[in-house]
Amino acid sequence: MTQVVRNPEGLTAAALYDGLIAAANGNAQRLGTLHRLKQACDALVAGGKDFALKDIEVYCKATFGKGPNAQSISNDKALRAYVDARRGDADLARRGKARSPLDQDIEAIPDLDLRSRMRLLAEDYRLQQKRFRILTEGLAKLTPPLDLGVLLSGGHPAAGAQTPEALNARVTDDQVAALGRVVGFFLDAERVRRAGLDVDGGDVIGRGLRETVAEGRDITLLETLLSALKR
Repeated sequence: MTQVVRNPEGLTAAALYDGLIAAANGNAQRLGTLHRLKQACDALVAGGKDFALKDIEVYCKATFGKGPNAQSISNDKALRAYVDARRGDADLARRGKARSPLDQDIEAIPDLDLRSRMRLLAEDYRLQQKRFRILTEGLAKLTPPLDLGVLLSGGHPAAGAQTPEALNARVTDDQVAALGRVVGFFLDAERVRRAGLDVDGGDVIGRGLRETVAEGRDITLLETLLSALKR
Protein backbone atom coordinates (compact mmCIF):
# COMPACT_ATOMS: atom_id res chain seq x y z
CA MET A 1 0.00 0.00 0.00
CA THR A 2 1.33 3.45 -0.90
CA GLN A 3 2.43 5.50 2.08
CA VAL A 4 0.47 8.73 2.55
CA VAL A 5 2.40 11.85 3.39
CA ARG A 6 0.48 14.08 5.79
CA ASN A 7 0.89 17.67 6.84
CA PRO A 8 0.97 18.69 10.53
CA GLU A 9 -2.84 18.90 10.55
CA GLY A 10 -3.05 15.28 9.41
CA LEU A 11 -4.49 15.92 5.94
CA THR A 12 -3.23 14.40 2.71
CA ALA A 13 -2.36 16.62 -0.25
CA ALA A 14 -5.53 15.44 -2.00
CA ALA A 15 -7.67 16.32 1.02
CA LEU A 16 -6.04 19.73 1.27
CA TYR A 17 -6.73 20.39 -2.40
CA ASP A 18 -10.37 19.34 -2.02
CA GLY A 19 -10.65 21.75 0.89
CA LEU A 20 -9.16 24.56 -1.19
CA ILE A 21 -11.63 23.89 -4.00
CA ALA A 22 -14.54 23.92 -1.56
CA ALA A 23 -13.31 27.12 0.09
CA ALA A 24 -13.05 28.82 -3.32
CA ASN A 25 -16.86 28.66 -3.43
CA GLY A 26 -16.96 28.77 -7.21
CA ASN A 27 -14.72 31.85 -7.54
CA ALA A 28 -13.30 31.52 -11.05
CA GLN A 29 -10.08 33.41 -10.32
CA ARG A 30 -9.30 31.33 -7.23
CA LEU A 31 -10.18 28.09 -9.02
CA GLY A 32 -7.83 29.05 -11.86
CA THR A 33 -5.03 29.69 -9.39
CA LEU A 34 -5.62 26.33 -7.72
CA HIS A 35 -5.68 24.51 -11.05
CA ARG A 36 -2.36 26.05 -12.15
CA LEU A 37 -0.81 25.33 -8.76
CA LYS A 38 -1.87 21.69 -8.89
CA GLN A 39 -0.62 21.26 -12.46
CA ALA A 40 2.75 22.75 -11.50
CA CYS A 41 3.05 20.51 -8.44
CA ASP A 42 2.05 17.45 -10.49
CA ALA A 43 4.80 18.16 -13.02
CA LEU A 44 7.45 18.92 -10.40
CA VAL A 45 6.60 15.88 -8.29
CA ALA A 46 6.80 13.72 -11.41
CA GLY A 47 10.34 14.99 -11.89
CA GLY A 48 11.31 13.21 -8.68
CA LYS A 49 13.32 16.14 -7.35
CA ASP A 50 12.81 18.53 -4.48
CA PHE A 51 11.28 21.82 -5.61
CA ALA A 52 10.89 25.32 -4.25
CA LEU A 53 8.15 27.94 -4.46
CA LYS A 54 10.20 29.69 -7.15
CA ASP A 55 10.10 26.52 -9.27
CA ILE A 56 6.29 26.60 -9.11
CA GLU A 57 6.29 30.25 -10.19
CA VAL A 58 8.62 29.56 -13.12
CA TYR A 59 6.54 26.58 -14.26
CA CYS A 60 3.24 28.48 -14.07
CA LYS A 61 4.54 31.50 -15.96
CA ALA A 62 6.17 29.35 -18.63
CA THR A 63 3.13 27.09 -19.05
CA PHE A 64 0.17 29.36 -18.37
CA GLY A 65 1.60 32.86 -18.63
CA LYS A 66 0.44 33.75 -15.11
CA GLY A 67 0.83 32.88 -11.41
CA PRO A 68 0.62 31.98 -8.66
CA ASN A 69 4.05 33.38 -7.90
CA ALA A 70 6.32 32.40 -5.04
CA GLN A 71 5.40 35.36 -2.85
CA SER A 72 1.63 34.89 -3.20
CA ILE A 73 1.97 31.22 -2.24
CA SER A 74 4.15 32.15 0.73
CA ASN A 75 1.54 34.66 1.92
CA ASP A 76 -1.33 32.15 1.71
CA LYS A 77 -1.26 29.59 4.55
CA ALA A 78 -3.64 27.22 2.78
CA LEU A 79 -1.58 27.20 -0.43
CA ARG A 80 1.63 26.73 1.55
CA ALA A 81 0.17 23.76 3.41
CA TYR A 82 -0.80 22.17 0.09
CA VAL A 83 2.66 22.77 -1.39
CA ASP A 84 4.25 21.31 1.75
CA ALA A 85 2.19 18.16 1.28
CA ARG A 86 3.16 17.95 -2.40
CA ARG A 87 6.82 18.34 -1.46
CA GLY A 88 6.25 15.28 0.68
CA ASP A 89 4.94 13.53 -2.43
CA ALA A 90 8.20 14.47 -4.16
CA ASP A 91 10.09 12.83 -1.30
CA LEU A 92 8.28 9.57 -2.03
CA ALA A 93 8.99 9.95 -5.74
CA ARG A 94 12.68 10.05 -4.91
CA ARG A 95 12.19 6.55 -3.43
CA GLY A 96 13.67 7.18 -0.08
CA LYS A 97 16.54 9.42 -1.14
CA ALA A 98 17.62 11.27 2.00
CA ARG A 99 17.00 15.01 2.19
CA SER A 100 19.76 17.32 3.32
CA PRO A 101 20.15 17.87 7.09
CA LEU A 102 19.11 21.51 6.57
CA ASP A 103 15.88 20.50 4.83
CA GLN A 104 15.14 17.95 7.53
CA ASP A 105 15.62 20.57 10.25
CA ILE A 106 13.33 23.00 8.43
CA GLU A 107 10.62 20.37 7.96
CA ALA A 108 10.76 19.65 11.71
CA ILE A 109 9.77 23.24 12.58
CA PRO A 110 6.17 23.00 13.89
CA ASP A 111 5.16 26.59 13.15
CA LEU A 112 3.95 26.82 9.53
CA ASP A 113 4.83 30.51 9.09
CA LEU A 114 8.34 30.08 10.47
CA ARG A 115 8.89 26.91 8.44
CA SER A 116 7.88 28.70 5.24
CA ARG A 117 10.15 31.67 5.96
CA MET A 118 13.09 29.40 6.73
CA ARG A 119 12.49 27.48 3.50
CA LEU A 120 12.54 30.74 1.51
CA LEU A 121 15.81 31.72 3.19
CA ALA A 122 17.31 28.32 2.40
CA GLU A 123 16.20 28.61 -1.24
CA ASP A 124 17.75 32.08 -1.51
CA TYR A 125 20.97 30.82 0.11
CA ARG A 126 21.26 27.97 -2.40
CA LEU A 127 20.57 30.34 -5.29
CA GLN A 128 23.34 32.69 -4.13
CA GLN A 129 25.68 29.72 -3.69
CA LYS A 130 25.00 28.62 -7.25
CA ARG A 131 25.56 32.11 -8.69
CA PHE A 132 28.79 32.57 -6.75
CA ARG A 133 30.03 29.15 -7.84
CA ILE A 134 29.34 29.95 -11.51
CA LEU A 135 31.18 33.27 -11.18
CA THR A 136 34.22 31.82 -9.41
CA GLU A 137 34.46 28.88 -11.81
CA GLY A 138 34.29 31.27 -14.77
CA LEU A 139 37.08 33.48 -13.44
CA ALA A 140 39.18 30.43 -12.58
CA LYS A 141 39.07 29.37 -16.24
CA LEU A 142 40.81 32.56 -17.34
CA THR A 143 44.49 32.25 -18.16
CA PRO A 144 46.06 33.10 -15.81
CA PRO A 145 43.17 32.34 -13.44
CA LEU A 146 41.66 34.96 -11.13
CA ASP A 147 40.75 34.07 -7.54
CA LEU A 148 37.52 35.97 -6.76
CA GLY A 149 37.87 35.16 -3.06
CA VAL A 150 41.24 36.92 -2.96
CA LEU A 151 39.86 39.92 -4.83
CA LEU A 152 36.82 40.26 -2.53
CA SER A 153 39.03 40.08 0.57
CA GLY A 154 41.12 43.00 -0.68
CA GLY A 155 44.10 40.90 -1.73
CA HIS A 156 45.88 40.80 -5.05
CA PRO A 157 45.86 38.07 -7.66
CA ALA A 158 49.04 36.33 -8.75
CA ALA A 159 51.69 38.62 -10.16
CA GLY A 160 51.21 37.35 -13.67
CA ALA A 161 47.49 38.02 -13.48
CA GLN A 162 48.07 41.66 -12.53
CA THR A 163 49.70 42.43 -15.86
CA PRO A 164 47.21 43.59 -18.50
CA GLU A 165 49.55 42.30 -21.19
CA ALA A 166 49.49 38.83 -19.61
CA LEU A 167 45.69 38.84 -19.60
CA ASN A 168 45.36 40.22 -23.10
CA ALA A 169 47.76 37.58 -24.38
CA ARG A 170 45.16 34.86 -23.85
CA VAL A 171 41.79 36.68 -23.67
CA THR A 172 40.12 37.07 -27.06
CA ASP A 173 38.42 40.21 -28.36
CA ASP A 174 35.09 38.36 -28.35
CA GLN A 175 35.50 37.53 -24.65
CA VAL A 176 36.30 41.15 -23.84
CA ALA A 177 33.30 42.30 -25.87
CA ALA A 178 31.02 39.82 -24.10
CA LEU A 179 32.22 41.00 -20.69
CA GLY A 180 31.67 44.56 -21.85
CA ARG A 181 28.06 43.81 -22.75
CA VAL A 182 27.41 42.20 -19.35
CA VAL A 183 29.00 45.06 -17.42
CA GLY A 184 27.27 47.60 -19.65
CA PHE A 185 23.89 46.05 -18.89
CA PHE A 186 24.40 46.14 -15.11
CA LEU A 187 25.57 49.77 -15.29
CA ASP A 188 22.57 50.88 -17.37
CA ALA A 189 19.77 51.43 -14.83
CA GLU A 190 17.13 51.91 -17.54
CA ARG A 191 17.95 48.59 -19.25
CA VAL A 192 18.02 46.86 -15.89
CA ARG A 193 14.51 48.13 -15.10
CA ARG A 194 13.19 47.17 -18.53
CA ALA A 195 14.42 43.64 -17.83
CA GLY A 196 12.22 43.45 -14.75
CA LEU A 197 14.99 44.19 -12.24
CA ASP A 198 15.73 47.09 -9.90
CA VAL A 199 18.84 48.94 -8.74
CA ASP A 200 19.18 49.33 -4.97
CA GLY A 201 22.30 50.97 -3.59
CA GLY A 202 24.34 49.78 -6.56
CA ASP A 203 23.06 46.20 -6.30
CA VAL A 204 20.92 44.75 -9.09
CA ILE A 205 17.99 42.92 -7.49
CA GLY A 206 14.95 41.02 -8.68
CA ARG A 207 11.47 42.26 -8.03
CA GLY A 208 9.02 40.25 -5.95
CA LEU A 209 11.28 38.32 -3.58
CA ARG A 210 13.98 41.03 -3.97
CA GLU A 211 16.71 38.49 -4.66
CA THR A 212 20.14 39.98 -5.38
CA VAL A 213 21.18 39.25 -8.95
CA ALA A 214 24.52 41.07 -8.76
CA GLU A 215 26.09 42.98 -5.89
CA GLY A 216 27.45 46.44 -6.56
CA ARG A 217 30.95 45.47 -5.40
CA ASP A 218 31.02 42.54 -7.83
CA ILE A 219 29.88 44.79 -10.68
CA THR A 220 32.67 47.21 -9.78
CA LEU A 221 35.22 44.38 -9.80
CA LEU A 222 34.06 43.23 -13.22
CA GLU A 223 34.17 46.83 -14.49
CA THR A 224 37.77 47.11 -13.24
CA LEU A 225 38.66 43.81 -14.89
CA LEU A 226 37.13 45.00 -18.16
CA SER A 227 39.16 48.22 -18.04
CA ALA A 228 42.36 46.21 -17.52
CA LEU A 229 41.58 43.93 -20.45
CA LYS A 230 40.94 46.89 -22.77
CA ARG A 231 44.37 48.42 -22.16
